Amino acid sequence: EAAGYLMLAPERWELLKSQCTELVQGNALHSSINTPGKAMIIAMKAIEMGVPLTAAWSGMRIIDGEVTLLGKLALRLILQRALPLGATCSRIAVPHGEDKERAGWLMGRPGEDPQEYWFTMEDAQTAGLLRIKLRKSEEWIDTPAYKKYPDRMLPWRALAKGAAYTFADVLQGCLLAEEM
Repeated sequence: EAAGYLMLAPERWELLKSQCTELVQGNALHSSINTPGKAMIIAMKAIEMGVPLTAAWSGMRIIDGEVTLLGKLALRLILQRALPLGATCSRIAVPHGEDKERAGWLMGRPGEDPQEYWFTMEDAQTAGLLRIKLRKSEEWIDTPAYKKYPDRMLPWRALAKGAAYTFADVLQGCLLAEEM
């Protein structure tokens, strides 16, 4: 690495390019990683962040030209890299039934008071996450994920909200796919 830029030796670049091409052609990666170029960008970001390539290909996506992290990979990085230094990152328990309406995380850096980060169904409604517009159409439809699995969707959005503020350095400025 020179002057903040990732530099790969030519032979390492060619090997990585060959591996990415093979993985894409073999449909071995997530369907959104559908070109060797996308696989390469994710691999380069992984190397830069010190993330194993297999973890990167399963936990990173390219959305609107940005390398993003899935919540599961972001949480792994926070737990591995920030908690041992004394940071706080824990899910806030909510009474049964309320978990379908809101979710929260308590996050903080060492020496700072931890903050609560919440995401609610009302937030999802405001953000337009409960309905999507069909491509090439004026028709809007309900998105089933938030209606069927709010107890799974809301915590990831709350994590994305808190992680962006509290652990931007751990995530190296990457947004979470859940917030895109």
